[in-house]
Amino acid sequence: KGGAKTPERMKGSMPTNTKTDSKNDLAEKIEEKAEKPMIILALSIIPVLLVELGIITTNQYYMSLASRLNDIIWFAFLFEYLLLVSLHSNKMAYTRKNWFNVLVIIITPPILVPSSFASLRALRALRSLRLLRVMIPLKRGVKPVFDVLKKNSFHHVTLITTIIITIAGILFAWLENRS
Repeated sequence: KGGAKTPERMKGSMPTNTKTDSKNDLAEKIEEKAEKPMIILALSIIPVLLVELGIITTNQYYMSLASRLNDIIWFAFLFEYLLLVSLHSNKMAYTRKNWFNVLVIIITPPILVPSSFASLRALRALRSLRLLRVMIPLKRGVKPVFDVLKKNSFHHVTLITTIIITIAGILFAWLENRS
């Protein structure tokens, strides 16, 4: 009687919550399906911000359109986060795991700097923080690549090459402007 536990006894000692597991599984499936569209949205913020900040064009129509697209992209990130956090059983663990997503959503809302104040340089700098949204999905896609580079110690070569190219580009631009 005190020997091995039967399946009936094991069920009583180890509660399972299939509803919670299915919600977490659903959240993981949604996150996996949304990954590519979110990467595309995040990368699309770059040209949108270049237009919105007047770097590419000063046409008011395009700048207004870019502002609306920026708002839509931010709300897409907010919606994704709220949906996924609502589906996870341990909301705090999910939020801690995705702290960067929360930070970017909090510091880059479209209501932070109204477009009527876009001419102020300090506020323009705050608006450019929206580029941080690009980092959310990119960190998902870059991690496997970085793991392979690190495993083969190739990350050092990549870093050194990037530094050399950056310094050479800066020097070239400086020399070109001098002449």
